[in-house]
Amino acid sequence: MSRTFRNFEKFTLFLLLAALLPPIVGCSPKVSAPEGDSASSEPAPSEPSSDNPVMFGIGDVETSLDMVLILDETIDLTNVRFEEFRTKKKDLAKIDIIVQKPYPEELNLLLQIKSFDNFTGHAVQLRPHVRLDGKDIALEGFIYGSRAVLERHEFKVNVFEHIEGDPSSILVHAELEITLFLDTDESEVTLETPPTEKVQTVLKLSNPIRIDFVP
Repeated sequence: MSRTFRNFEKFTLFLLLAALLPPIVGCSPKVSAPEGDSASSEPAPSEPSSDNPVMFGIGDVETSLDMVLILDETIDLTNVRFEEFRTKKKDLAKIDIIVQKPYPEELNLLLQIKSFDNFTGHAVQLRPHVRLDGKDIALEGFIYGSRAVLERHEFKVNVFEHIEGDPSSILVHAELEITLFLDTDESEVTLETPPTEKVQTVLKLSNPIRIDFVP
């Protein structure tokens, strides 16, 4: 066999092997993920877990209660002038009263208390007081529970029954002692029920009233 024929056989074998081998695949360029889809991006905030519910507390009770101290306008106002001052939210901020002689027989103030929410499953003790130049005038207390929004409480205080001498000016405001018995049915609580470890207490103040007495 001649050298030329052997070379031809080698070349033919090379072509046959080349046809049987799979094609060589080149490396494709790396495609970057769209912005915001990368694995390193921060996860979206999750919803609050039901295992950690928001707890009901004394602050919820305090903000649910509305308490104002006002002048009783059913009295003789012949020699009485007054002006109310309110916040931007229309809440009563203070009242100025001027009483001129001869003074009326009564100068009554009204303390009005109401709730915008019920406290189902809880009991709330409420003890109102009127502070007249530091003098403590205790009023009748009451209990709020599952029907609090249906109750309205109003207390009348005659200023002339609680002042001594002939003052030229006095300052009056009301205080409401709020005691929350958590997870306690209202039927189990009275004004004499002693505090327990579940009790929370806060003091809520009313708007002030300045009363000036002039000749």
